Amino acid sequence: AVCSGALWTPRIVITAGHCVTDMAGNVTNQPVQISLPGANVALSPQVIAQSATITVNGWRRVGQLSQGDDIAFLVLPMDLPGGTISRLATVAEVQAFMNERRVVSFFGYGRTTPTSGSSTVPNVIDQPLFPNQPWNGSFSASQTSSSGICAGDSGGPVLTQVGAETVLIGINSAASGPCARSFTPSMTGFIPTAFPDLVDRATSLAAMASLPQTSVSYR
Repeated sequence: AVCSGALWTPRIVITAGHCVTDMAGNVTNQPVQISLPGANVALSPQVIAQSATITVNGWRRVGQLSQGDDIAFLVLPMDLPGGTISRLATVAEVQAFMNERRVVSFFGYGRTTPTSGSSTVPNVIDQPLFPNQPWNGSFSASQTSSSGICAGDSGGPVLTQVGAETVLIGINSAASGPCARSFTPSMTGFIPTAFPDLVDRATSLAAMASLPQTSVSYR
């Protein structure tokens, strides 16, 4: 399966939980192939595989619809260059961004039509957030019938500029369109700072000089 991800630090990728778990809730024990940020995946195959996969304890994927706690942190065994994220947005910042309906940027390697394959290069759309949080730690954004995230965009970064900083609001989780029939298209994602235990676990593991290949589930 193809997903996208946000390189928060040179050793931490944030993505969607459903990208790294199966329907039974098992965290993958298989290497996740991770390419350089912005790479053409047709020209740049696997660069590195994760050493640890961190999800919310007990989280399991239920069907194809958006659900709570759909977030995961991948800790890498070495630095991955090319990241541009300055910091994570606070929960209060994201709430303010939603209230002001700030236009933010959604990135991903997903399909560009319902029937196409995933993209070999990342695409970006700029859409406004809106004040609706269907899940704790989530955010929502509007989309049109032809412009929104699609399969393969899961886990992709949602970014905004705050002064000179490139701030990660969160990661894509799911959408009700444009790649699915919907009368009220919308996109949902999750805010990393709403999961401080996972953030702490990921940063602690990333600080280790050497890290064995493992998968962990943590709240």
